[in-house]
Amino acid sequence: MISRESISKRFVVICIVSASLLILLFSILLANNIGKTRFLGTPSVTSANGFNFNIENINIDQSSNTLQIKGWVFIKGESIDTVNTNIVLRNTKTGKCYQLPTQMMRRPDVAQQFKNAEDYSKSGFLSITKINKLDSSKYDILLKYGNDNKNILIRTNKQVII
Repeated sequence: MISRESISKRFVVICIVSASLLILLFSILLANNIGKTRFLGTPSVTSANGFNFNIENINIDQSSNTLQIKGWVFIKGESIDTVNTNIVLRNTKTGKCYQLPTQMMRRPDVAQQFKNAEDYSKSGFLSITKINKLDSSKYDILLKYGNDNKNILIRTNKQVII
């Protein structure tokens, strides 16, 4: 007969192994996404009229050689059903633009802050990319916003030096 202690130990081992596998899988997925920076050329940029956005965090981690940009964006009065937001860095010297890998983040805090009939919970974004893919320079941070057949490049008036 199997004791309760034996079952408890097996359960703990299974939980630890499962958690380790999930962490490994997440790390592999993140590693595959990091660094897929795409050159966009020199597209035209619009002002932020009609857009609500906030770049909340710009962080360069020298130990992992990564740039992380986090925030949110939406058009007031427009629900976000399909999200396609990307961070774009524009080199201030050359004007060349690079689209960074960006993922949507749920932001119930933004939906709560701007509470009305529209759902802004899908307004969040997070971009993490390897900085060795970019030239050492100063970059304007732009938002490439795509929703409801719109594809707009927005000036944020934020910069980062790499």
